[in-house]
Amino acid sequence: FVALRSDDSAGRGDATAATPEPTSPPPSPESPSPESPSAGVAEAPANTVHPPFHQFTQTNFFSAEVEKVLPRETLLHQGATLDQLGGMLAAWNLKVGIHHAADSNLEEFRRQARAALASGKEYVIINFHRDPLDQKGGAHFSPLAAYDATSDRFLMLDVARFRYPPFWITAESLFKAMNTTDSVSQKTRGYLLISK
Repeated sequence: FVALRSDDSAGRGDATAATPEPTSPPPSPESPSPESPSAGVAEAPANTVHPPFHQFTQTNFFSAEVEKVLPRETLLHQGATLDQLGGMLAAWNLKVGIHHAADSNLEEFRRQARAALASGKEYVIINFHRDPLDQKGGAHFSPLAAYDATSDRFLMLDVARFRYPPFWITAESLFKAMNTTDSVSQKTRGYLLISK
């Protein structure tokens, strides 16, 4: 998975802070099986360091098609919007549904994310801002890994592991963090539903 900064998190050196909600997992989360295929694995380039394996790196992800959507140099300076990341993933022949929070609601998000996680064939990437979660940092992308219906919490696998370990977050808090305006696109953040 390529860790991508979203728009206004570029260049910040934030310190580690406590997660805003309990990190111990609730019982019986709905999640894909360990055998589930990763999005894009079949299309991943060969790993020249560890043949015969294939994997994406922060360099080989930027194919000529991806560069047409968002050049790597632009990403390094301003981050990516939700639409740009969706386009970049679609450039690898993935099916990508782009959902801005302003065009959705909490119930629709919960239903779609829960169904995607339970399917084992669809993946969810969240574009959110850390401020509503009382976390240090700015806008960010990370995948969801599981949902617990009893506590109405999603398990976020924060890709900035040096800052935040995986954490459980209520659907309501997560939706509020997505329902913030991206300074580049002037649209709300949201979520991507990704499948082969």
